[in-house]
Amino acid sequence: MLPGGTARHTAPSAATADQEVVAECAEQLRRIGDEWNLRQRLLNLLMKLMCLERWTADGGVCTTPGLSQLGRKP
Repeated sequence: MLPGGTARHTAPSAATADQEVVAECAEQLRRIGDEWNLRQRLLNLLMKLMCLERWTADGGVCTTPGLSQLGRKP
């Protein structure tokens, strides 16, 4: 800066804006992945609990039908 002059402010470059968009997109994808992971864990727990009930009722054989389709939309 020259004496008596004003400082120039540069506008953020397009690359910086693109990086921010990419970072935001990555954050949203991570949140979606976390949600699906939680959903899958809950379904697995439900399957284990239902299988445990059937395991004792069926003499040691888990015959829970259709649990693999839980949470899926037709």
